[in-house]
Amino acid sequence: MIRDQRALVGRRHHDTVEDVEAAWAAYARKAAQEKPVGWEGRTRFIETGDTVAAYISDNRWVADCPACHGGIACWSENPRGACLTCGRIYQTTFPKNREQIEAVLGARPAQNRHWLLGETLDMLKAENIARSLPVKDGD
Repeated sequence: MIRDQRALVGRRHHDTVEDVEAAWAAYARKAAQEKPVGWEGRTRFIETGDTVAAYISDNRWVADCPACHGGIACWSENPRGACLTCGRIYQTTFPKNREQIEAVLGARPAQNRHWLLGETLDMLKAENIARSLPVKDGD
Protein backbone atom coordinates (compact mmCIF):
# COMPACT_ATOMS: atom_id res chain seq x y z
CA MET A 1 0.00 0.00 0.00
CA ILE A 2 1.31 3.42 -0.97
CA ARG A 3 1.32 5.83 1.97
CA ASP A 4 -0.63 9.04 1.57
CA GLN A 5 -1.69 12.20 3.36
CA ARG A 6 -3.52 10.26 6.08
CA ALA A 7 -0.22 8.88 7.42
CA LEU A 8 2.08 11.76 6.52
CA VAL A 9 0.48 14.68 8.35
CA GLY A 10 0.73 14.95 12.11
CA ARG A 11 1.67 12.26 14.57
CA ARG A 12 -1.07 9.73 13.85
CA HIS A 13 -3.01 8.12 11.02
CA HIS A 14 -6.06 10.14 9.95
CA ASP A 15 -9.24 8.54 8.66
CA THR A 16 -11.02 11.48 7.08
CA VAL A 17 -10.31 14.68 5.17
CA GLU A 18 -11.58 16.55 8.21
CA ASP A 19 -9.00 14.80 10.41
CA VAL A 20 -6.21 15.74 8.00
CA GLU A 21 -7.32 19.36 7.86
CA ALA A 22 -7.57 19.47 11.67
CA ALA A 23 -3.92 18.37 11.75
CA TRP A 24 -3.11 21.24 9.34
CA ALA A 25 -4.87 23.66 11.70
CA ALA A 26 -2.86 22.32 14.64
CA TYR A 27 0.31 22.81 12.61
CA ALA A 28 -0.70 26.40 11.83
CA ARG A 29 -1.23 27.09 15.53
CA LYS A 30 2.24 25.70 16.22
CA ALA A 31 3.68 27.84 13.40
CA ALA A 32 2.13 30.92 14.99
CA GLN A 33 4.20 30.25 18.10
CA GLU A 34 7.43 29.07 16.49
CA LYS A 35 7.38 31.44 13.49
CA PRO A 36 9.14 29.23 10.93
CA VAL A 37 10.90 31.14 8.14
CA GLY A 38 8.64 30.09 5.24
CA TRP A 39 5.50 31.18 7.07
CA GLU A 40 6.61 34.84 7.21
CA GLY A 41 4.85 35.37 10.54
CA ARG A 42 1.47 34.12 9.27
CA THR A 43 -0.80 32.03 11.49
CA ARG A 44 -3.01 30.59 8.75
CA PHE A 45 -2.56 28.69 5.52
CA ILE A 46 -2.85 30.53 2.21
CA GLU A 47 -5.29 29.00 -0.30
CA THR A 48 -3.45 29.46 -3.59
CA GLY A 49 -6.03 28.10 -6.03
CA ASP A 50 -3.11 26.60 -7.98
CA THR A 51 -2.89 22.91 -8.87
CA VAL A 52 -0.03 20.48 -8.28
CA ALA A 53 0.32 16.95 -9.65
CA ALA A 54 0.90 14.04 -7.27
CA TYR A 55 3.62 11.45 -7.83
CA ILE A 56 5.05 8.58 -5.80
CA SER A 57 8.36 9.00 -4.02
CA ASP A 58 9.66 6.40 -1.59
CA ASN A 59 6.23 4.74 -1.25
CA ARG A 60 4.43 8.07 -0.60
CA TRP A 61 1.98 10.12 -2.67
CA VAL A 62 3.48 13.61 -2.71
CA ALA A 63 3.72 16.78 -4.81
CA ASP A 64 6.22 19.61 -4.94
CA CYS A 65 5.36 23.07 -3.65
CA PRO A 66 5.87 25.58 -6.47
CA ALA A 67 6.58 28.36 -3.94
CA CYS A 68 9.27 26.80 -1.76
CA HIS A 69 9.92 23.33 -3.28
CA GLY A 70 8.84 21.65 -0.04
CA GLY A 71 6.95 18.37 -0.10
CA ILE A 72 3.16 18.18 -0.07
CA ALA A 73 1.52 15.00 1.23
CA CYS A 74 -1.33 13.98 -1.10
CA TRP A 75 -4.36 11.70 -0.85
CA SER A 76 -6.74 10.86 -3.68
CA GLU A 77 -9.74 11.40 -1.38
CA ASN A 78 -8.70 14.97 -0.54
CA PRO A 79 -8.56 17.38 -3.46
CA ARG A 80 -6.25 19.66 -1.46
CA GLY A 81 -2.71 19.37 -0.17
CA ALA A 82 -0.84 21.64 2.23
CA CYS A 83 2.83 22.58 2.16
CA LEU A 84 3.82 22.60 5.81
CA THR A 85 7.10 24.29 4.93
CA CYS A 86 5.58 27.55 3.69
CA GLY A 87 1.89 27.28 4.63
CA ARG A 88 0.28 27.20 1.21
CA ILE A 89 -2.62 24.98 0.14
CA TYR A 90 -2.94 23.66 -3.42
CA GLN A 91 -5.44 21.64 -5.38
CA THR A 92 -3.96 18.21 -6.13
CA THR A 93 -4.44 15.94 -9.12
CA PHE A 94 -3.74 12.24 -9.49
CA PRO A 95 -3.21 10.14 -12.61
CA LYS A 96 -6.35 8.55 -14.00
CA ASN A 97 -4.69 5.13 -13.74
CA ARG A 98 -3.63 5.62 -10.10
CA GLU A 99 -4.93 2.23 -8.96
CA GLN A 100 -3.06 0.42 -11.74
CA ILE A 101 0.16 2.27 -10.91
CA GLU A 102 -0.24 1.31 -7.25
CA ALA A 103 -0.87 -2.32 -8.18
CA VAL A 104 2.32 -2.55 -10.27
CA LEU A 105 4.38 -0.83 -7.59
CA GLY A 106 2.84 -3.04 -4.91
CA ALA A 107 5.02 -5.93 -6.11
CA ARG A 108 8.15 -3.97 -5.19
CA PRO A 109 9.76 -3.52 -1.78
CA ALA A 110 8.39 -0.32 -0.17
CA GLN A 111 11.69 1.56 -0.54
CA ASN A 112 11.62 0.91 -4.31
CA ARG A 113 8.13 2.24 -4.97
CA HIS A 114 8.55 5.34 -7.11
CA TRP A 115 6.47 6.74 -9.97
CA LEU A 116 7.29 10.01 -11.68
CA LEU A 117 5.05 12.15 -13.83
CA GLY A 118 5.42 11.00 -17.41
CA GLU A 119 6.24 7.37 -16.58
CA THR A 120 3.81 5.03 -18.28
CA LEU A 121 2.30 1.88 -16.87
CA ASP A 122 4.25 -0.09 -19.49
CA MET A 123 7.50 1.46 -18.25
CA LEU A 124 6.70 0.41 -14.67
CA LYS A 125 5.81 -3.11 -15.80
CA ALA A 126 9.07 -3.37 -17.76
CA GLU A 127 11.01 -2.35 -14.63
CA ASN A 128 9.25 -5.09 -12.65
CA ILE A 129 10.01 -7.68 -15.35
CA ALA A 130 13.67 -6.62 -15.44
CA ARG A 131 13.84 -7.27 -11.69
CA SER A 132 11.93 -10.57 -11.84
CA LEU A 133 9.01 -9.07 -9.96
CA PRO A 134 5.34 -9.85 -10.62
CA VAL A 135 3.43 -7.61 -12.98
CA LYS A 136 -0.02 -6.80 -11.63
CA ASP A 137 -1.96 -3.84 -12.88
CA GLY A 138 -5.27 -4.10 -11.10
CA ASP A 139 -7.23 -5.12 -14.21
